[in-house]
Amino acid sequence: MIKAVIFDMDGVISNTEQLHAKSNQQVLRSYGIKVSRTFLSDNYAGMSTKELFQDFFRRYKINKRVSEAMAKKWRILAKMPNRCIEAVPGSVKLIDSLDQAGFVLALASASKKVFIYRVLKILKLKDKFEVIMSGDGLKHGKPHPAIFLQTAKQLNIKPHHCLVIEDGLNGMIAARRAKMKCLALVRKQDHPHYPQNLPVILSVNSLRQITPEMIINL
Repeated sequence: MIKAVIFDMDGVISNTEQLHAKSNQQVLRSYGIKVSRTFLSDNYAGMSTKELFQDFFRRYKINKRVSEAMAKKWRILAKMPNRCIEAVPGSVKLIDSLDQAGFVLALASASKKVFIYRVLKILKLKDKFEVIMSGDGLKHGKPHPAIFLQTAKQLNIKPHHCLVIEDGLNGMIAARRAKMKCLALVRKQDHPHYPQNLPVILSVNSLRQITPEMIINL
């Protein structure tokens, strides 16, 4: 029985996954690394910013401090106007309907807490979540299950009673490793290179397809 629904934020609640990909692309370009936003979204969504830059610096033998790249990335996002941040179609209505249906709601995002709260304030959603878990202080980002396990612990709900809604492959893998069910939001135009067999129990291409009744029956 599903008691709690844990939302990813970037790409599920807000359009900020593409903003992350754009800012990461800009920072990597400043070090001479050219990579597409689609590649970043498909392979690094949900991973911590630190782990992302560590991976690229290792592969491209960049002898610079990762903390420098991280600071550049968050400065870019901090300067981004609020008007650039929008809700994913159907996300606000889904959150409201699940809240009214009595599900416990939580958010688990690899983003920094200050960025999460900025997004939730813009979308007027902060009070909807019982637990808001950021990547701050976590040793490992997704696909490691730590962020989901810590969220369940704070909710005081067993992992097998939790459903994760994710759009990132790393997040889907993390949910499975946490022994949680996962519902995937996958728009093929955004992630054309995703594998056919995702580690999820259900896949939709729009949040408008999800209802409380659907989740009760999972």
